[in-house]
Amino acid sequence: MYALIIPALLPFILLGAVMGLSWWEDHMLPPARHVEALSEAPQTPSVPVPDTQPAAFPRPLTTSGVVL
Repeated sequence: MYALIIPALLPFILLGAVMGLSWWEDHMLPPARHVEALSEAPQTPSVPVPDTQPAAFPRPLTTSGVVL
């Protein structure tokens, strides 16, 4: 009888273990602080730079004489 109960309960046991570890991480561990990441300014430009070259369109994949 136990051979049937244990495999059926295994997903719930694993779910409980993951939820317990998540609770432990949220309530017992100190919060992680990324001092270096917060002090750095983002490196993205504030004004978008336009492209100097026009967009290149690939050749059509069909061999018919119709060109779009």
